[in-house]
Amino acid sequence: FNQPMVAVSSLEELAAQKVPVKLSPQPKGKWRWLGTQVLMFVPEVRLPMATSFQVEVPAGTVSANGNKLAAARQESFQTPPLQLIHYQPGGEPQKLNPTIFLKFNQRVDRQALARMVTLKSGDTPAFLRLATQEEVLLDERVAPMVEDLEKERWVAFKPVESLKPGQTYQVEVPSGTPSAEGPLLTSQAQSFSFSTYDPLKIVWKTDNTTPQQSWNVNFNNPLNAEKFDASMVKIAPELAQKRVRVYGDSLVISGRSKGRSQYQVTLAGNLTDQFEQTLGKPETFTIKVGPAPPSFRPPHQAFLVLGPKGPRAVTCQVVNHPQLKVEAWKVTPQDWGPYLSYLQKSRQNLKDSPEPPGQKVIDKVIETRLEADQEEDVEVDLLPALDNKLGQVVVRIEALPRPKDEWERRIYVGWVQSTQLGLDAVSDSNELVAWVNDLATGQS
Repeated sequence: FNQPMVAVSSLEELAAQKVPVKLSPQPKGKWRWLGTQVLMFVPEVRLPMATSFQVEVPAGTVSANGNKLAAARQESFQTPPLQLIHYQPGGEPQKLNPTIFLKFNQRVDRQALARMVTLKSGDTPAFLRLATQEEVLLDERVAPMVEDLEKERWVAFKPVESLKPGQTYQVEVPSGTPSAEGPLLTSQAQSFSFSTYDPLKIVWKTDNTTPQQSWNVNFNNPLNAEKFDASMVKIAPELAQKRVRVYGDSLVISGRSKGRSQYQVTLAGNLTDQFEQTLGKPETFTIKVGPAPPSFRPPHQAFLVLGPKGPRAVTCQVVNHPQLKVEAWKVTPQDWGPYLSYLQKSRQNLKDSPEPPGQKVIDKVIETRLEADQEEDVEVDLLPALDNKLGQVVVRIEALPRPKDEWERRIYVGWVQSTQLGLDAVSDSNELVAWVNDLATGQS
């Protein structure tokens, strides 16, 4: 209101006063004054949905100052009608007796919905019945949805007769559907569709790929992982480190394929989907593997410790790079600060980056001598940079030839320590505790 309507008093006194507003229909709840000019209705639970409300302040309503309202003021509002907010089945192929689940934004009359909800394939109707509680709980998709859901806000159906395979069905909640909370009806139809399963078949497969890439075979239906066996997939010539896995409607084949070669894949006719259908006959197709793109994978760590048992070398995994450029600088712990500064500058300007600190002791190009298209380990020997196999080295390794674009260059820079000792340290603001072990024997 634009004037005070009540005197300033206690909440109890205000609550006892008659309110100057009529709300129709009047749900359970209480009117509350917020100050002297704002009146608010607080429902006991919430306002009923699908309901139109009228609010009236009658003519002659008197303010706390004694002034009267010249003419009645009327307003109206309504709460939302019935709305379908979630449903099942979804887009994946369905069995012939699916549970059809509908969740709404308010309480519903299940019997009324059972009379109104329709299921059709084209113009051909399929009749529905209410699903039993047991059927709902046995459905692995629907059961989790109803576990913590208010019972009156959902309904589940089953087809009276099994549906036909390979058909698209539409579920419709028609316009004019009532709510269990209020008299307003829906003003338009709400619908969704799903499809029953087709005969099992391949819908997509890998045709051309590169070494180390997995091969995919996609089907129109989810596969039965429990009945699948890797022996159902034959590959010629043999794929090294072959592994076959089922993911939903896909077969994923991985292994060490050879570049510039072809593989013939044969799927067994008894490959089974989740609807107990099989391919029926073997399916054979060819996958062409092209050349592998050049690849250079140095160690992940920028700080390496070479233990006493292994070689004095840094190992890189390389594909189709004929050469590696190797540079190494002999360093001491005193070079650690300058080394960190070097790293920062080199990241900012790769092309014109300065050299690391220390004495340069290796600067050469080594031949990888790798088999084409195969990833192999290449060891970069650091013995020339060490004294009696011990010491600290900054190493920089780059795969050759360099790519045309500067941003594609892959350079490894790392601080490598060759030692017989392992050091662990724990510190706080007052002290540091260190523990040193012999790496060869493990003794402290």
